[in-house]
Amino acid sequence: MKSLHLSVINQREFMLRLIELIGRTIIRFSEGLGKILILLFLTIKQLILPPLEIRNTFKQMLEIGVRSLPVVLVTAIFTMVIQMKYIQQQICTRNLKFAIY
Repeated sequence: MKSLHLSVINQREFMLRLIELIGRTIIRFSEGLGKILILLFLTIKQLILPPLEIRNTFKQMLEIGVRSLPVVLVTAIFTMVIQMKYIQQQICTRNLKFAIY
């Protein structure tokens, strides 16, 4: 009779922990979703409400987009060099025979 009683207590404790875990997960998800929705609504509000600074918006687009091109190109070149070194290492370590021109 004692082992049956312990089994019921363990099952009840397991169910309580499972429900607590599910609840915690739902609360974390809801908090994250709420933060994202607040950011979305604030962004939309700022887009709609005046003053609309079109000239400043285009200056910022130019600054972020076109003038950051050198940084993007340097990053791309370094990434390509690292990939080429990795491919070369793989070919050498596996004794693969490829014609590299």
